[in-house]
Amino acid sequence: MGLARVLVFLLFVGVSGKRPIRTVHNLYPHDATAIPALDLLGGHAMMRLASKFFVHRESAAKVLAAEFPSLRRKLAIINHGNWMEHYPIPSDLHIYTGSV
Repeated sequence: MGLARVLVFLLFVGVSGKRPIRTVHNLYPHDATAIPALDLLGGHAMMRLASKFFVHRESAAKVLAAEFPSLRRKLAIINHGNWMEHYPIPSDLHIYTGSV
């Protein structure tokens, strides 16, 4: 979804009395726009409009709060689940369960 669509959607949700939330997977967008100022503008707008930001680990919360201190009060950690119990795991498969 383009930046303009996301911002219009968030504004619509906000004025309708809903509380927009966002799950943060990356500090910055994967695909930068042709105009870097738009990425910055979009990021700041998202920070103001969203009422809560979810991250999957404590370490991600620390990185996000260090980069964007104003989000500290809006952060919540939700554990990232997996589907391991729903799919058979081959006996010769090595599964890494540590932190990256």
